[in-house]
Amino acid sequence: MRLTSIATRRLTGLLVLGVSVAAALYGCSSDETTAKPTTSTTTDGGGGSDATSSTDSGGTKDTGTTTTPDTGTVVDAGPKTALASIQPTTVGGTASGSATFVENAGGGATVTITIAGASPGPHGIHIHANGDCSTGDAGTPDGAAPAPGTGAGPHWNSLDASHGYPDAAVHHIGDMGNIEIGAGGSGTLVLTNPNWTVTAGPNSVVGHAIIFHNGVDDGVSQPAGDAGSRGSCGIIAAN
Repeated sequence: MRLTSIATRRLTGLLVLGVSVAAALYGCSSDETTAKPTTSTTTDGGGGSDATSSTDSGGTKDTGTTTTPDTGTVVDAGPKTALASIQPTTVGGTASGSATFVENAGGGATVTITIAGASPGPHGIHIHANGDCSTGDAGTPDGAAPAPGTGAGPHWNSLDASHGYPDAAVHHIGDMGNIEIGAGGSGTLVLTNPNWTVTAGPNSVVGHAIIFHNGVDDGVSQPAGDAGSRGSCGIIAAN
């Protein structure tokens, strides 16, 4: 009977101990969940508003910049032009003016020449071979003796023709006939030549000289129409 009582007490103690251990183990056991961290940084830029920066781990970054592609569009600058300032070849000369060449879309070019301070009546006016308004050397190609403006050489003749008026079937490419000067000493000539260009090439007016003569171009005499001395000169330059 005593042995049974002792065994019972020991069994009870073991049961109590087991319960205590089980309770302790239960209290320490829990399920843990791991989540991917998210970083969010908020910066106050000092302007009264908050700026939030979010990092995308996928490697995509929005820079906020929009780039406009260069389409390569060429803006048409308009027709090509060339200019000449026509000035006296001598100290006492008074005839001066200008010439403006405009290349035409359909081919050729048109010149507008204005002269002032000249004697009334027709005056021969031509484009000459050289872009030089100085006094030329003896033996210039057209046989002229050294004189003011003879550095311009003979008439421009890239088409290898005889002298004539510009409306004749045969004429120098540089022949422009006469400009009519009124009683007030001024005049204007507008002329189109289908062979002229402003663009570089064998028939480009650029680099040649315009000569305003003191006499009349008769349209017949060779090689230059017997238009007299070279009163004024201007070198044609691309504009």
